[in-house]
Amino acid sequence: IEGLKLRPEAKANVIIDAGCGIGKLIDNLRRYSDITIGVDISPDAIRMAREDNSSFFVLGDSLKLPIKNSVSNVCTCIHVIEHINEPVLLLKEMRRIMKHDGKAVFITPNRRWTRFMLPFLKDRTHVKEFTIGELKILISDYFYIEDIKGFSMFTSFGIFNPILNMLLKPDIYISAVKK
Repeated sequence: IEGLKLRPEAKANVIIDAGCGIGKLIDNLRRYSDITIGVDISPDAIRMAREDNSSFFVLGDSLKLPIKNSVSNVCTCIHVIEHINEPVLLLKEMRRIMKHDGKAVFITPNRRWTRFMLPFLKDRTHVKEFTIGELKILISDYFYIEDIKGFSMFTSFGIFNPILNMLLKPDIYISAVKK
């Protein structure tokens, strides 16, 4: 993802993607790490990830990550926190598996934008959507906020993607460091 502080300055030992889905992000981050691990609660997503990617994938719940303490240099959580009933448990787990000064990266829909969506476009699997301020307060209890901004991940509209990404910022991007 261009322009984001997602990539470590030096090669990371371990990058973990909590809620990896079918593993596209973590597989793209392989070149920046010795070990990349995707974790997802969906057996189907993990099966597809294992078929299509060369990273390591684990079936597991992001609220109880099947990862040892203090092993990850970078932990990503991309479009996951809005699906969680207890986001504090997710943050505690991410913090637990991260090394001292490890980096966490979050991207989630910005409630200020999604409230303007037509009802039939809303994702009914979202338990709680956040504003930038709400998410900053929540995450800052567990991490030092490094960067926070509106962000856009439009990739489905062909030649219109650059224009949509420049004009619309319907997502929140936060990079943070373990306290």
